Amino acid sequence: MKIFNKIFLLLVAASVLSSCEEDDVFVGSPVGTNVQFETLQGIITTPETHVASSQVIDITVTIPQSFSVETKVQAQAFIPQINKRTIKTVLIPAGATSATSTMTMPGGDNSDLPFHSTVELSLIAIATGDDVLPSGFSGKQYSLTSDKVVLDFGDGTLPASNNARFVVKFDFELPPNGTRPGTNNVNLVFKKNGVASTIPQNATQSNGTVNPIFGTLVSGTTRYKQISFVNALAADGTYTLEAYATRLIETPASDIDYRFLARFPDDVSKVYPGTLTGLTVTPASGSVAVLKIVKSTVGGVAHYDVTQL
Repeated sequence: MKIFNKIFLLLVAASVLSSCEEDDVFVGSPVGTNVQFETLQGIITTPETHVASSQVIDITVTIPQSFSVETKVQAQAFIPQINKRTIKTVLIPAGATSATSTMTMPGGDNSDLPFHSTVELSLIAIATGDDVLPSGFSGKQYSLTSDKVVLDFGDGTLPASNNARFVVKFDFELPPNGTRPGTNNVNLVFKKNGVASTIPQNATQSNGTVNPIFGTLVSGTTRYKQISFVNALAADGTYTLEAYATRLIETPASDIDYRFLARFPDDVSKVYPGTLTGLTVTPASGSVAVLKIVKSTVGGVAHYDVTQL
């Protein structure tokens, strides 16, 4: 009887070993399927290097191989300092490996962010297009990753969209905002064709007349200075914005980072960053040129060519 039991146990063990050898082909696929898993390395690019809160920018996404069906790729913009992100789905046509699109940057935060933060662009997912039936890639399941593209991020708000105007807003490091014990203040001088000019603060005069150019150049209590050009009324010519300091945290000289946030009539937005080096407290006569705007009108359409100085 003992001999029979030993023989029985040996047969059971052999059966188990034989079963393990036959099934030992696990490759990460669900039981009963032949689905293979593969990670693709994609690429995301943008012409921008500096962006602002909620800015819409151009992006290009590229995958390493084409597919016979439409694919959709998810791009992410992530601000690690405040854990905020936006997601954009980009469609890539069948047979293609890249596509261009636009993407909205995350908004700012209620906290007092540093003048310079970062936003990281990356690709995070891939799938077949919504119209592809059945959905999914035959025989494979893909994941998608990419290297991160790191952009300088500022929480300054862009000027509102207005197809009748070109608007530029000036922001600078440690401006007045009501919470800091010490702040900088940098004002602007506005020049038309090289001649210093004053501009009204409001869009319209008391009699209802619309001002061709208006805005705020001088202030010691608010963060931004903003200038608006009315397309149909502002004269063609070369306009220059110059900066000077009326108050500095560090004296006698400071290096102050700044950025201009521009909104064009076609709703394109751009950020123009720079540094005012060795800035000292001076009157307006000591201002330094920082931005040039050339307005021209062609076929009744206003154009603005912006150059950082």
